[in-house]
Amino acid sequence: MENWVLVVGYDSQHLELARKDWANLNVTLDAVDTATEAIEQFPKRQYSAVIASYDVSDIAPLIAFMGGTKQIPLVVLSQDDTGTDFAEKIIRNADTFIIDPDRLIDSIKKNKGIIERLAQMSPHTRKSLGIITHRDIFMFVDYRKIFVRDTEVILTNSDFDILQLLLSQAGRVFTYEQLYLFAYGEDAPVEITANAVRCHICRIRQRLRISHDPDNYIDTVRSIGYRIAM
Repeated sequence: MENWVLVVGYDSQHLELARKDWANLNVTLDAVDTATEAIEQFPKRQYSAVIASYDVSDIAPLIAFMGGTKQIPLVVLSQDDTGTDFAEKIIRNADTFIIDPDRLIDSIKKNKGIIERLAQMSPHTRKSLGIITHRDIFMFVDYRKIFVRDTEVILTNSDFDILQLLLSQAGRVFTYEQLYLFAYGEDAPVEITANAVRCHICRIRQRLRISHDPDNYIDTVRSIGYRIAM
């Protein structure tokens, strides 16, 4: 079976480089300039994926179209990236967005549909891509990025690690010691105080509270530790 990928908004020089790379993977590229042309192209051929350049100004309709009617991945990349790193996932028809980390923040702020699509992934797919979601929290573990809705939240490394552990099993109670050791490793000082972990949790709660949002994402379990609020 022939594999076709639709490329949107790539200039001719980068497109030809991409054609050669993808041809080695037995994939043929179709090319259009705009998101509107991409939508019109769909009835003509069965595509395994769509690769769109960040330079495409009208990408929002394409995101909405694919999210609503098509179960194939949309890959958003810079012009310099041919996308071959994602070929295996694409050919296997993984249903996801894959975002270039260099432009991750800008992409999310411009296209809230990306966050919505990530939240709708199966837990297995999210885990394989290093994505953890819970309510309005979206964590990209591999890129060390976290968002509440479409606003990036900046955490220290240790705060990020503690929140990652809590989010990894939402609802499970983690002890002060478990949280501390996950953040600092087995070589951390033995003298672990509940107060040290409380300070971390206090900072995390403050950072997650966007625009004085009253939502509390972390529950205290008296004398034991913390868990993510369900």
